[in-house]
Amino acid sequence: MDKPIIYDILGIGIGPFNLGLAALTEQIPSLKCIFLDENDAFNWHPGLLLPWATMQVPFHADLVTLADPCSKFSYLSYLKARKRLFRFTIREKYFPFRSEYNDYCQWMSDQLKNLSFGFRVENIEYSDNLSAYKIFALNMHCKEQEHFYAKHIVIGIGSRPHIPECAKDKLRLPHLLHSSDYLYCKEALLKKDNVTIIGSGQSAAEIFCDLLEYYPGKLKKLSWFTRSTFFPMDYSKFSCEMTSPEYVDYFYSLDSAVKEEILSRQGNLYKGINASLIDAIYDKLYLLSLTHPDLYSDVLLLSHCDLRNVEMCGTKISLQFFHRQKKQFFELTTEGAILATGYEYRSPSFLQNVKELLSFDEKGHFAVHRNYSIDKAGNTLFIQNAELHSHGFNSADLGLGVYRNAVIINSILGCEYYTIEDAAVFQTFGMSHF
Repeated sequence: MDKPIIYDILGIGIGPFNLGLAALTEQIPSLKCIFLDENDAFNWHPGLLLPWATMQVPFHADLVTLADPCSKFSYLSYLKARKRLFRFTIREKYFPFRSEYNDYCQWMSDQLKNLSFGFRVENIEYSDNLSAYKIFALNMHCKEQEHFYAKHIVIGIGSRPHIPECAKDKLRLPHLLHSSDYLYCKEALLKKDNVTIIGSGQSAAEIFCDLLEYYPGKLKKLSWFTRSTFFPMDYSKFSCEMTSPEYVDYFYSLDSAVKEEILSRQGNLYKGINASLIDAIYDKLYLLSLTHPDLYSDVLLLSHCDLRNVEMCGTKISLQFFHRQKKQFFELTTEGAILATGYEYRSPSFLQNVKELLSFDEKGHFAVHRNYSIDKAGNTLFIQNAELHSHGFNSADLGLGVYRNAVIINSILGCEYYTIEDAAVFQTFGMSHF
């Protein structure tokens, strides 16, 4: 029997984070890597790729630049290849369109040779004889199982849509849907007179802004409910310093109960709405108030509302809310409802057979090591964007993903291949000077 190929790194899932890891490892001759994804090609949240929607990170916070500014996979290299660099510089906009960022990622994936689409990982075992993981993956094209072997695994499968408990068994497209399916159902939604959006973040604001274009023509009533307020994401300079290695070090050193309490107060750092989008929505509402003075009876924005129950009533939906400040219940009937209720991480089932090798905390979460590994040895199985509870609010931040990948690569190589900047911020976290 031929000795199997043993990869140094096998990545599971090809979202932006593992795509960045693939690009950063591509130029390291000593590493043999492969990345698997069950989809046929890269496509980032296609159900929300509104053509005018912008990123919440600047263009230089791409998938490689902060680790390797000279990389051929930088965003500026992409613009040059697409013959748009001159126009981009004249435009002088810090935040690129999300559709363009998706095209940037697809441009990268077309060039990388270490990506294999159409493989769904179903199981992982550990081979003591080979001192490597054995990965069982279903080839989605021929429906046959294939085996891969790797010394290190990096899981980057991303998060899944979060559906409130009261709505989990009642999703009926296009009557009741998650925001991730918005563009797939938009045409059907515009055939309804009354549409409601539930959620307080960027996705909810983008969908509201998009549907507002069709009021009062196709839509007769448009409502937007949030649990909190319509608040902007804090993008001030000292807040941006919290998306830094120094802050990750500080947050990681804290007691788990303190971390939980801090996270409960940091929604404005990563869950808010772009201030420019809030301005655009307000301008649209102001103009509507001039052209349609009866606006407020047909366009409703209401904050501090918890969704408590959903009932399907034929072609309509009954939504029950609880006003958190007034402490009162009320109901709303709508023809279409969009749950812009975010995403959640779920531990992948394919880890079941290596569970004894992994570390968990008292709440059953992965006990993530500082270098983003979750195995007890601390250097063979890593995760991407699943360490909110251990490393802080910036775990999902695209700009910090480059740093995380540099840490993972350095840990695997046992040396600082990619330089990690220290003393990068002006403020001091913790009490290191005392």
